[in-house]
Amino acid sequence: MKNLCKIPQVKEADIVFGYYDVICRIESASEEVLQDVITRAIRGLPNLKTSMTLNIIKEQESK
Repeated sequence: MKNLCKIPQVKEADIVFGYYDVICRIESASEEVLQDVITRAIRGLPNLKTSMTLNIIKEQESK
């Protein structure tokens, strides 16, 4: 958790109960930065066994 919170793009991180141990919110300037944060910074953390990424996308406006 301490290492995760050191990543500048991680804006919030919480320990949770259930299937997951930690959930975090990341903000980035671009999709490329987001990919780099996830693949290098987060997945490179020591003692991390698995991760799952869920992206929030802007809602599509209906016409």
